[in-house]
Amino acid sequence: CKYKKYYVRHYMIIFVCVLLGMLLFPIVLSAYTFFDWEGKKVGFALYLFGVLKVFSGYAAPYSKGLALHFTKNTAILIPYDQMMAARSKFKIAKGFVVCRIRQITEIGGAENADGAIALCMALRKLTDLIFYSVQRKNDVALSGDVLLDMRRTGFRMAGNVLIAFNLLVLFVAAVKLILERILKLCK
Repeated sequence: CKYKKYYVRHYMIIFVCVLLGMLLFPIVLSAYTFFDWEGKKVGFALYLFGVLKVFSGYAAPYSKGLALHFTKNTAILIPYDQMMAARSKFKIAKGFVVCRIRQITEIGGAENADGAIALCMALRKLTDLIFYSVQRKNDVALSGDVLLDMRRTGFRMAGNVLIAFNLLVLFVAAVKLILERILKLCK
């Protein structure tokens, strides 16, 4: 009988340790984006730990907003005014850490070589300036390249953002949102 109490206590300690480990274990979310000026589309994909795809799709403009396509038959339409209202409310929580930002810009110079070269140089300097100012304030691994392709036309960009967080941060953020909504309803 006294051994059962020992085993129950032992299992409770193991359960609490596993739960704390799960709450504090870092979760890595990778966001990949691709923009094509000629196609007027932005492709995106989100991966957990770099291998488990959460979802992917592409965004395309429509007359009153943006359409997010997740499958051939599934799209979410977001009006521009709703996006602007959400932008003012958007806050990055301190528990979410941006670890890495990568960006590659490809400029086609088949039609106007001189303009493409000048644009490449200007974008390279702008990227360096932005990355320098961001890196001074934050500890983020940044890399950016500008490629000139004389065989093609158009403008393309690809990017990758790596964000780390844990379940405890998600839990605290969810509780904060719920409490804010309750306070808003009470007023």
